[in-house]
Amino acid sequence: MVFIIGGAFQGKLDFVLKEYNIAKNDIFFAGKGEILPDREIICGFHMLVKDWLINGLDPINETIRLIENGNINIIISDEIGGGIVPVDAFERKWREETGKCSCAVAKKAGRVIRIYAGIPQVIK
Repeated sequence: MVFIIGGAFQGKLDFVLKEYNIAKNDIFFAGKGEILPDREIICGFHMLVKDWLINGLDPINETIRLIENGNINIIISDEIGGGIVPVDAFERKWREETGKCSCAVAKKAGRVIRIYAGIPQVIK
């Protein structure tokens, strides 16, 4: 599994589409209320974590289930842990849980790539 991380609008999706020769139709785009990815590539993992929280699910358990299933090849996620700490309690929890879930994904991933200004940096 490959884990692609980076800030918002840094070129993560473009990198994946080009590097892995993937069509957008092959990607599960999180953040639409769907909590069960139905494709091998997830874009917006951080939004999937948010949907899990909204639906009362434990994001860590859901992440472990997702990555141990073995059906996911690429996970793309925004880094949301930097910057000002949100005032809203839910937003803080989402940020914290996304960080924990990202650590679990990175640990399991065979490759972790950070995209910054469209430039890939292999971390693992």
